[in-house]
Amino acid sequence: MRPAVSVIVPTHNRLPLLRETMASVLEQTFGDLELIIVDDGSSDGTAEHVRAMTDPRVRLVALSHGGNVSRALNAGVAASRARWLCVLGSDDVWLPTKLERQLRETESAGRRWSYTRYELMTADGAPAPFRSGSSEAISGWIAAPLLTDDLGVTICSAMMERSLVDEAGGFREQFPFRQDYDLVVRIALRAPAHAVDESLVRAREHAGRTTTLARPEDVLVHHAAVFHTLANEVGDPELRRIAKRKEAGLLMAAGKRLARRGSLLRASVCFARALAARL
Repeated sequence: MRPAVSVIVPTHNRLPLLRETMASVLEQTFGDLELIIVDDGSSDGTAEHVRAMTDPRVRLVALSHGGNVSRALNAGVAASRARWLCVLGSDDVWLPTKLERQLRETESAGRRWSYTRYELMTADGAPAPFRSGSSEAISGWIAAPLLTDDLGVTICSAMMERSLVDEAGGFREQFPFRQDYDLVVRIALRAPAHAVDESLVRAREHAGRTTTLARPEDVLVHHAAVFHTLANEVGDPELRRIAKRKEAGLLMAAGKRLARRGSLLRASVCFARALAARL
C-alpha cells in the first residue's frame, strides 16, 4: 500500500539532531506516512542507525558524499511513493499535529500545496526571535510577496503534491544555497497556496547550518543567482522587475563585503552584474 505522505529528510553527519527530527515525524498524530532519510555519505553512523530501525515506515537512501543538498532532495523525491510530499531539515522538528491538520485543511481547500507558520529555536531548543518580521500565513497566489521577502515560507512547513513538484522541475542542483526558496517560488507561480494559520514547525538556528558555514558574500552571490534565474523564467513583467531588483541588491551587498575584504576584482564583477540587473 502506498502511504499518503512521503517525508524527505536529507542529512550529513547530524545523527544527534537527526534522532530528534525523526522522532518528531514518527510521533505524528497522522501515521500514514513514509520517512525517507537521504544520507549524503555520513561518517557518523547515520546509515547504520537508520538501517537498524524497526519502524517499517522508515526508508534509507544512501548516497556517496557530494555535498549537494538538491541532489539529496531529488533522490528522496525519486524514491517517494505518496501523492503528498514534505521536506524536513535534519536539524528541525515538527509539532505532533502538523501532518494531520495540514493534510485535512489542504484537501478541504482543494489546493495542490500548503504551508504553515513556523518558529525559530536555538541549538539547544530554546525559543529564538526572528531577525526581522515574523512568520505569516497568507493563502492564494503568493509569488509576489515571496519575491519581495514580505512573506517567508520555509520548505519544512510545506506540503506539496508530488505532481506539482515534478511540474516545477524539482530542486535545481546548480544552487548550493536557497534551493528550497527557489522551489517554493516556482511552485507558488504554478498554483495558489493554502496557509495553515498555526506554527507547526520549529526551525533550528545553529552554527552547523549550511549558510552559516559559508562566507556571507558567497551566500549573497548564490542567492542573487536564484533571482537571476527566476527573472528569466517568470512571464509577468512586474514579477520579473521584482526579481531583477532583488538580484541587484544582493550583488551590491556582496560587492561591498568583498571590497571591504580587499577582493577588489570580485567586488567589481558583482557591481557590474548589479548594474546590468538594474537596466
